[in-house]
Amino acid sequence: MAGWFSSPPRVSPQTLLALAAGVCALVAGGALFLASQAPALGLRLVEHEAGGVRVAEASEAGPLAPGTVLRAALTPSGRVPLEGLLLVDEPDQLGPWERYDDFIARHTALADAAARGALVVEREDGGTVPLVTHPRGLAALPWLFWYQVLVGCAGFLLAAGMLAFRPSDGPARHFALSGLGMLLFCCAAAVYSTREFLLDGRLLWALSMTNMFGATFFTAALVALLACYPRHLGWGWPLAYVVQLAVAGAAMLGWTPGVSWIHGFVLALFSTTFVLALVQWWGTRGRPVERAALMWFLLSIYLGTCLFAGAVLLPAFLGVALPVAQGVMFAVFLFMFAGIALGITRYRLFELDRWWFRALSWFLGGVAVILFDFALAAVLQVSQLGALGVALAASGWLYFPLRQAVWSRWRRRAGRDRGDRAGQWMLALFSARTEEALRSQWHGLLRAEFAPLELLESEEPVATARVSQDGLELTLPALRDGHALRLRHPARGSRLFRREDIEDAQVIAGMARRALEAQREREQGALAERGRLMRDLHDDLGAKLLSLVYMARESETEALARSALRDMRDVLTALEAASCSLAEALGDWGAETRGRAEAMGFQLVWTEEGTGAERWQLSARQRTNIGRVLRESITNALKHARAERLEVRVRWSDGQLSLSVEDDGAAGPSEPSAWKTGTGTRAIRQRAADLGGTVSWEAGAAGCRVELRVPLEAPAA
Repeated sequence: MAGWFSSPPRVSPQTLLALAAGVCALVAGGALFLASQAPALGLRLVEHEAGGVRVAEASEAGPLAPGTVLRAALTPSGRVPLEGLLLVDEPDQLGPWERYDDFIARHTALADAAARGALVVEREDGGTVPLVTHPRGLAALPWLFWYQVLVGCAGFLLAAGMLAFRPSDGPARHFALSGLGMLLFCCAAAVYSTREFLLDGRLLWALSMTNMFGATFFTAALVALLACYPRHLGWGWPLAYVVQLAVAGAAMLGWTPGVSWIHGFVLALFSTTFVLALVQWWGTRGRPVERAALMWFLLSIYLGTCLFAGAVLLPAFLGVALPVAQGVMFAVFLFMFAGIALGITRYRLFELDRWWFRALSWFLGGVAVILFDFALAAVLQVSQLGALGVALAASGWLYFPLRQAVWSRWRRRAGRDRGDRAGQWMLALFSARTEEALRSQWHGLLRAEFAPLELLESEEPVATARVSQDGLELTLPALRDGHALRLRHPARGSRLFRREDIEDAQVIAGMARRALEAQREREQGALAERGRLMRDLHDDLGAKLLSLVYMARESETEALARSALRDMRDVLTALEAASCSLAEALGDWGAETRGRAEAMGFQLVWTEEGTGAERWQLSARQRTNIGRVLRESITNALKHARAERLEVRVRWSDGQLSLSVEDDGAAGPSEPSAWKTGTGTRAIRQRAADLGGTVSWEAGAAGCRVELRVPLEAPAA
């Protein structure tokens, strides 16, 4: 056994899957043969309260009517009392070996008499009636038989499917062995628990022992599995199989205290899994990926096994009536196999991925076609050639078109969903106007799409997106050259990154790079056009304005020419897109305003309120527009209000800049809403709106006060 677990078999997954299907077909086919060939009387018997058995249902052609009470059977080997004991579904619930051996002996005598045509039953009134048996046939098998066989096959094929793709993995082998144990005890129980009444005692014993061996082997495989997965706890796992083989052998030889004692052994062996689970839990502390996988793994195992232990094993061990038939409870084991199968896609259990489902589904689809062909031939008694033709027709006309329609619809929906998301990604990325805004939009999309617990950018050259750390981390190239973006713990730590995530991340990253290229192309085009305008203004208009300054004969004409030249320089500064600190802008605005006060003869009071002016950054657009609002406000006060004194106050705090100009001139009517709006006023409003701010005119202490409020950009680093 150790060698089989240490040396990987050199076979392909397809071969292993075919072998698993062959084992499944062999065991399930054997169960079908034995159940269909079991002797049938055409009767359904139930236990009678006053002793004996009562006919609950009978075929119309039979010699016994419903309600008839039978006391005994007369066989060549002697009189066999008919009691409710003979109707027990599960022989391993009979307790002492004496009752079990008596149960087997009576069935052996009844089956031998039926096989020789010498079975006679004695009625309650003393009369006798001969009974004739016939093979039961597949069509007469109850649903519970098919149910147990299908449950056993499904569990085994799921477990074997994992082994097919991880043949060298020890835990996968233990899991496959647990599936084999489930196949054995399900198929064995399906035959004897759904018998009509008679079954050869020797066959009953063999099936009962097979069921017992499968149950104990299933439990031992679970113990070995938890000793090896997710962390290998040493080489103690063979002990589980050794103990299981020893106890199974002792039970077959009748050396145990009783047949029901086997349930106590299964409970004791199963209890060791809790100890191993605690050890595994302690060993995965500080490892979120392994801990999450272990939580799902344990939930899958214990959800079904604990239900079965509580509803079947414990009552049988205590001699209490089962709350539900054992065969019905077999389905809870599928919780374990299906849960672990789902855990493969969620946590990559056994290092498998989502493709495992695709490969196994194709294989099981072929098995389904074969089983359909077999059912047509066996149940409906169609010829082999006819069954094959019907199976192919049903597959070609029904199964495959239906499968293709469902698959195509799902693919279209998935593609449409992805197309919708791609459109949203493109709209968000290409709407960004600056590189910083684009980077922020890109990070926001990644957070919305993958919900990582961490998103970090580091200086590392990365060529393409990749998943590392067992799916814990996704790395992709950042927008800045030589930088990488790392996303860790997707879906807020509830899953790992998958192959589909790499594709989506590459699509988003490609869109972000194209948006950045388009943004830079727009900026280069704007810079080129801006440079052309600057050259034209400087070379043509600038030269003419400078000539006008030197040629002016009157002071007012010279002042006007110098003002026009200064405005042109402001335009050139704005076109250069040169930012500056607030302190630098305040110095320029103050110097210009003081120069105008000296030249035009008005009194100026300049006040600045705020700290850290050198930390706040102004763009060229902000600097130019605020300066022009200040200049236009002073011009309006001097021209229209004939002011002699101006008070300019600049305040900044909490990302807000306030600029007010108050004069002592004639403000006009007392209500500012009645003041006349001119070209200069409209220009001030437009500039304030362009900066995302507001402007207001109010009556001051003597004249008019204009106040501009604009938001400031974040302080420069």
